[in-house]
Amino acid sequence: MNKLSKEKKDKLLLTCIGCAGAIAVLYFLVISDQKREIADLDSKISATRAKRDLAQKQVKRLSDTQGSLEEAKKILAQKQAEMPKPEEDHVWFIHIMEQMRPKYGLEVDDIKTPAPTEAGVLPKFPFRAVALNVSMLGKYTDFGRFLADFENRFPYMRIEIMSISPDRGGAPLARPGEAALATPVRDTSTLRFNYRVIALIKSPI
Repeated sequence: MNKLSKEKKDKLLLTCIGCAGAIAVLYFLVISDQKREIADLDSKISATRAKRDLAQKQVKRLSDTQGSLEEAKKILAQKQAEMPKPEEDHVWFIHIMEQMRPKYGLEVDDIKTPAPTEAGVLPKFPFRAVALNVSMLGKYTDFGRFLADFENRFPYMRIEIMSISPDRGGAPLARPGEAALATPVRDTSTLRFNYRVIALIKSPI
């Protein structure tokens, strides 16, 4: 290097500077653009993967929902098969009472003939309903257990309490909506429970 003339040293220096400048220009104009493109591609790939994962989850959820819907349809069909039929007498209900009441130590005093009534649920409900007035004798706590079991086992029927009174005369101890219902009733006394059963019937309107 020391043997080179000043002119050659200047040319060599200029060449080095030019090479460095060319490399810098190449880096900023080509490599930087490629890095940005790679980063954009990575971002698009990540977004695509996220969409794919979401689509797979939705497909699985749809499959699970479809399975649940089919299971619900089977349960609904089974429950509809158990519903009373139009114009049917109340022997079906007496049979239910005879199956359930011994478990709770209750006695059925009277069951009136079913009469058509409003279902009282949703507008344009696709099933009609019948009402049965029932009188039953037993203990307060036993009847409470019977009531919970009855409505859980027969979701197409519901019970409306009309009155609770002592078995042998006397004023009613409680009526729906009155504060007296919150007062403990003597478990040792036999009570008369008058209630109405609203039952959906199998045939749609």
